[in-house]
Amino acid sequence: MKHLLTYKLYENKVLDNILDIISNSGKESLTDDELNYLKQFSEDNIDIDLEKRLSINGGETFISKNNNIPDLTFTYENTEDFGDELIHKGKLTFNGNDYFGVINCDGDGNFVSAEFYLNEPDEYHDEMGNDLYYDAEGLEHELDQFFTDDVCSILK
Repeated sequence: MKHLLTYKLYENKVLDNILDIISNSGKESLTDDELNYLKQFSEDNIDIDLEKRLSINGGETFISKNNNIPDLTFTYENTEDFGDELIHKGKLTFNGNDYFGVINCDGDGNFVSAEFYLNEPDEYHDEMGNDLYYDAEGLEHELDQFFTDDVCSILK
């Protein structure tokens, strides 16, 4: 009787993306999260939240589900994981303007705060440009809800 060895091949988008980065830019260009994922993968002990976060590619856009702010989107760039703090970087579009900054979350991925500024300064504003919360005065709660429900809950 013949013994057949069968291997289950599966697609791992996160691993494939990391290997592409190494191939194109070298291992030194990996983020801490990507390095941690490689280590966890080699030990067959992957943190599901880390894998979920890394499976969301830079450039993915989150759209507000709140009808009070119909033109609010966040285009994700990347995440820095400091253990007790996650910092999600990206571009936020509100009311036709692009703001650049970060969403700060605690170590469990729960929203803490956000800082977004217009990229280009002008003669009327400080060198970082307008602050999102200043421009969206009266909608602060809705902004925080967007970060909590529509972005951080996915990226944690």
